[in-house]
Amino acid sequence: MASDESHRIGCLMICGAALCYSQESFDHTCAICGAPKSANVACEAGHHVCDSCHCGSANELIQRA
Repeated sequence: MASDESHRIGCLMICGAALCYSQESFDHTCAICGAPKSANVACEAGHHVCDSCHCGSANELIQRA
């Protein structure tokens, strides 16, 4: 599987569960930085990772933890 496709199929940054997309956006809290965001995707376990955290480098993620 190509790495650019992996973000579309599962909660790879947190738990590995399948992603659930909705037609509407809902309030979520980023599972990494804790920022409140409105988004239309979360995993089956309810995790959401904001775009800033999802696109950040490994060093940036470690520094936020």
